[in-house]
Amino acid sequence: VSNDENRDAFYKYHEFTVSGSQTESVELKRPFAQLNIGTNDFVASEKAGHKVTHAMVEVPAYSTLDLVSGEATGDVTTAVLFNYAAIPTTETFPVSGYQYMAMNYVLMKKSQETFDVTFTYATDENGANAKSRTVGSVPFQRNHRTNLYGQLLTSDVAVNVEIKPEYDDAFNNEGFFVTTNTNGKI
Repeated sequence: VSNDENRDAFYKYHEFTVSGSQTESVELKRPFAQLNIGTNDFVASEKAGHKVTHAMVEVPAYSTLDLVSGEATGDVTTAVLFNYAAIPTTETFPVSGYQYMAMNYVLMKKSQETFDVTFTYATDENGANAKSRTVGSVPFQRNHRTNLYGQLLTSDVAVNVEIKPEYDDAFNNEGFFVTTNTNGKI
């Protein structure tokens, strides 16, 4: 489903030689691009008779990640469907003045690629009064945030897309430490 924080993950393949008691510092990174979709016209949409409460997202994504090489593979010609979920109401959208419609973690390659994104918003979890919108050539890159935002519910033209580099806030720069087993792999 869409808006599932439990799908977030971090990893790093790190090989080293054990030479006694030691500490290895390992920086974990997301193998995903985070796609954030936000709007600033929930109130206008509700006044027009369309109270949006749920959203789903379709976007191409890779299906396999080789944890040793770091390569993502799979068929990206077919979009992955992140099914209807309630609009997040307690999270703050990364761009001031906008509210979340959807957030998804999408398995991507290390290099930037562009894909079309379709999001559907409805008045309940079953898709009642659903309306869809497709935004073309949206940039994605592993361990980056893609913010797609604008007057998405009531306007046909006001859409902004930006890709932000690695997660550079204090929450995401916490250190990760691991202990080793005898063969030196974690």
